[in-house]
Amino acid sequence: MVDEVRDEMHRAFDIVDKTITDDMLVCGYCGIEEEYMEDCDCSEEVVTYFEFQESVAEETMGNKDEYHRILDGGRC
Repeated sequence: MVDEVRDEMHRAFDIVDKTITDDMLVCGYCGIEEEYMEDCDCSEEVVTYFEFQESVAEETMGNKDEYHRILDGGRC
């Protein structure tokens, strides 16, 4: 019973964390958070993190290594 409750709590926290991350505003080119964009030289439009992930996925066309490199800050 305790394990089931703990697992349910972990699932709930994962959903909350994902929702907060997906709604975070970032640079559309490099993914840097909006509050740090003054350090960003690319001057792209501000998009949600989810939109950034989607655009990177389309751009890398299934190349997982390139996708993760960009998401990990490979453009800054």
